[in-house]
Amino acid sequence: MENKVLLLALCLLDFIAFGSFAVIAPFFPDEAKAKGLEGVAVGAVFSTFSLVQLLASPLFGIWMSTLGRRRLLVSGFVLEGLATLAFGFLYYIEDRWLFMSLAILIRALQGFGSSAASTSAFSILAAVYQGEDFTTAIGCIETALGVGMMVGPPLGGALYDLGGFVCPFICMSGLFLLFSPIVYRLLPVDLKYDETKPQVKLWSVLSRLDRKST
Repeated sequence: MENKVLLLALCLLDFIAFGSFAVIAPFFPDEAKAKGLEGVAVGAVFSTFSLVQLLASPLFGIWMSTLGRRRLLVSGFVLEGLATLAFGFLYYIEDRWLFMSLAILIRALQGFGSSAASTSAFSILAAVYQGEDFTTAIGCIETALGVGMMVGPPLGGALYDLGGFVCPFICMSGLFLLFSPIVYRLLPVDLKYDETKPQVKLWSVLSRLDRKST
């Protein structure tokens, strides 16, 4: 029962995380153009999240045994929540270059936090669930991610119509900061790596792939 509640909480946070990623889609391009940004700059703001997530995920995989999965998960979600809140206040910045620079920086922080949380979440699932239960849990997490990406844009558009630019970010960051401590309490006291198992190194995997390709 406890594992099911934990899985539900992780799914909910993943839904919020990727909903927050997608929530800007309906209104941000027009708002950015009103600030003087061109299409390439708007695209850069969108892609920064995924780029930072791509670069940071292997690093968090390495640091996880030192930082702890539980701490890393909640810290990542809190960082993403605070960055989401900060993004809403970009509305009050009139200077084009400052607006663009801060938008990219904040999206980078969102991606960094999401990377920390996602990497540790998958690691926690691997430690808590075994066999078919693990594959089912992964499927649930991926479903929550997809639903968040699907629901994010219409939800963002509705909140934007309701309260303007700032409203979607306040609402999504509030969900982050509300559920992060709940998940922290549900997580088992930090899971330790089994030191008796051989540890797979990233570079050894890449070198094997390289040898196979040649």
